[in-house]
Amino acid sequence: LMFGGDGVVRRPGEDPDFGFLLDVWEICWEGGQYRWKPITPINPADAPIQRITPIIYDPLGKRWVIVGGESQAFGMPFDDVFFLEPTADRSSWSWYPVSPLPNNFNARRSHFLFWDPRLAGFSCGSGAVQPIGSGEQRLLWTYRSGQWSASTIPSDLIFREDFDADFDQARQQLVLWGGDSIGASAPENGNVWFLTKT
Repeated sequence: LMFGGDGVVRRPGEDPDFGFLLDVWEICWEGGQYRWKPITPINPADAPIQRITPIIYDPLGKRWVIVGGESQAFGMPFDDVFFLEPTADRSSWSWYPVSPLPNNFNARRSHFLFWDPRLAGFSCGSGAVQPIGSGEQRLLWTYRSGQWSASTIPSDLIFREDFDADFDQARQQLVLWGGDSIGASAPENGNVWFLTKT
């Protein structure tokens, strides 16, 4: 499934013009080949969905999850969480806000988000807090069975942007690597990080 991001329109002799992508696409195996299909989710009227943020699948709830992210319109982080779930007749999908959130669940961007099969829940962590430049997230938030819990992130895991992270099923650990420091083009450091405990 592909969600969100910036649409780049290039015109001859002009700088790229970035637009908002509000659509959701899924790729499915049909008739011996992969095919892309658009999903048109029902958006809650009081929540802007266009944003740059990770999206993951929750296999227990059979839904997709987004946490926070950066507004494409204003460049500011969000502090909300949404589930993308099938409607009752399963003919379409709808965004559902998660409520309530913990009081100290801050807005964030450039964070990691992953499904943790060891905990049967999803976790998000790291990232920049709002307003941008005021600091970084030092908590790992985990959502399991409708409850939130928090743990600290090591201080030597330096905040980074444009990194990648994924859960290693074979070794049962999160792997985080790469990324740039804020306002720089070189990696913050060459370390690969592993989250090995619950």
